[in-house]
Amino acid sequence: MIPRTNRTTTHRAARTASVLALLLALLALFALPAAAQAPPPGDDEPGAGPGGPGGFGPGPGGPDFEWWTSPRLKTQLGLSPEQEKAIQSIMFGSGEKMIDLRAAIDKARLEMVRVISADAIDDAAAKKAIDRLVDAECQGARLRHASRVDVAKVLTKEQRVQLMQLLERRQRERPRAERPRGR
Repeated sequence: MIPRTNRTTTHRAARTASVLALLLALLALFALPAAAQAPPPGDDEPGAGPGGPGGFGPGPGGPDFEWWTSPRLKTQLGLSPEQEKAIQSIMFGSGEKMIDLRAAIDKARLEMVRVISADAIDDAAAKKAIDRLVDAECQGARLRHASRVDVAKVLTKEQRVQLMQLLERRQRERPRAERPRGR
């Protein structure tokens, strides 16, 4: 039989190890999707910015390619200087807001980890953490879609169709490993 002090120490060590394993699993669960969403920059496609899925709006977990700064795409779409200026204003404005939303999402995820790793899970704290996380994610989606609509208003119908075709082709041509998850 194991002496009482050794059983207590063994029990504490096992409990600490399980809490650490849970924390590592939660961090991996939250961190990996965000890390997988940031693709590398392309040839004439500037690096990360507030571009989103297909570069058409700010994206959650990580920005995509800034299509509106690509000289090749601007020429293919036939953007006027006024359109370029309006699109840049929309994208930078939404990009600044998205930075704050990503911080809110990260804070809400951290709060979820705190709630889940507590000795006893407080239902009220868990509900509050869930609501906070879902609200922040919804605000990000709302901003992303609103910026897409705002950009679409600046483009002609032909330019919108052409842009979607170009971005879809770019998405198909990217190696699978470079594609953001969930898109």
